[in-house]
Amino acid sequence: MTKEYLFSEIYPISDYSLKASLVNATEVRKAEKNTYLYHQGEDISTVYFLNYGIVSIHVIDKDGNIQCVDIINCPGDILTGYFSSYGVSSSFDIKMETKGEVFAVRKKDFQKILMNNPGVEFNNSLWGRLNKRRLDFVHMLYLCKATERYEWFIQRYPGVIERINHKIIASFLRMSPITLSRITSGSGNCS
Repeated sequence: MTKEYLFSEIYPISDYSLKASLVNATEVRKAEKNTYLYHQGEDISTVYFLNYGIVSIHVIDKDGNIQCVDIINCPGDILTGYFSSYGVSSSFDIKMETKGEVFAVRKKDFQKILMNNPGVEFNNSLWGRLNKRRLDFVHMLYLCKATERYEWFIQRYPGVIERINHKIIASFLRMSPITLSRITSGSGNCS
């Protein structure tokens, strides 16, 4: 996908000036497996959109445990949508779980472009896309048994289970790695 495609098809922007400004401010960056785009507590300087690859977003709790709060594999998804109004520091770790590519816009450029071009259609599609994914996840998490959560994951994230660490997937689905292993092997009753 090109950055032009990102701002015309994924996030349809009819305002040519806004689209041109975003395209010009965006650079394409390769990212190796296990690269952190952000660490929890780090100053936010860049807004990222996924081009390809698999990304995990996680938080380290007060006891030092890692809790995966999202897995992103859809081209065009914003990776920095977890920051309140693009605050001063990151609330989460954002890590490439596979080799990939991201679109990067400096935060100050992104904010300036949006302030000068209110672009309601862009904001609605940007946050609407993120909110739809999060609501789908919350619905699944609280209304489904462990086996149903696994089935949801397989449908929502085809091929991902073979490509990333199962501990991350188990954390994301709010189950133990042992439960995930039992489900994937078809043994035992996991609910």
